[in-house]
Amino acid sequence: MYMFSRRISIIVISIVVHSTVRAQIFAPEHGSLFHEIFTLTQERTGENPLLQNGIFYEYPYMGAKGHPFLNDNQFHNGSIIYRDQLYEGIGMKYDIFNQQIVMNQHNGSEMVQSIPAREFISEFRIHGMLFKSMTFDNKNQSFYQVISEEEKLSCYYFWNKSRNESHENGAYKIYVFADAKPARYLLTGEKISRFRNNRSFVRLFPDGVKKQVREFLRSNKIKVDRTDDVAMKEVIHFCRTIFDNQNEQN
Repeated sequence: MYMFSRRISIIVISIVVHSTVRAQIFAPEHGSLFHEIFTLTQERTGENPLLQNGIFYEYPYMGAKGHPFLNDNQFHNGSIIYRDQLYEGIGMKYDIFNQQIVMNQHNGSEMVQSIPAREFISEFRIHGMLFKSMTFDNKNQSFYQVISEEEKLSCYYFWNKSRNESHENGAYKIYVFADAKPARYLLTGEKISRFRNNRSFVRLFPDGVKKQVREFLRSNKIKVDRTDDVAMKEVIHFCRTIFDNQNEQN
């Protein structure tokens, strides 16, 4: 028993001494060695190893009609804030059916597709559109396109697609994805409300400003369910200006 304990002590001492020697070798003055290790790490893991800790992705809808992505089924350069760190120039596409980001990155000498953990994504940009991770009405976390964020008045779109099944000749089933459609929301103070057309949009405003909002939409021939993002941002800015004027008068 004594000999066994003595051997254990010798092993522990050897490990401590070995660790101390290694610590001295990797001292800060050996900067070139650190640089070499960093370069080798990048070559093996890619430039953004943190993002590659997600789930390996393989497209599950081969043979489907349509696809689950926003706009098209191609990778586009975008940016993402993951764990409060900004990553730019990322090849990515947005799966709006499953509410997830699919990334395409170099992993050493090959390209790897992966899905980063959604709970660590605070925002991302793709197709010139900004999306933020938000939770409204105690619902699950979702990504919303930011149309406009003004003081006490903001507009967001939630993009989604429906998926159906088709049985061709009764032999096998294929998935059929519909076109992408946004659910439109207006945030006034702490209240989030959905609108579908001009009438439901105007209805969300106080009685004192409804007429002005309605006339602005009519005179500019704007349909809030069809207009582009730039025009919608102008609508929100006009509505906020009305709010400010009303508050000053009161």
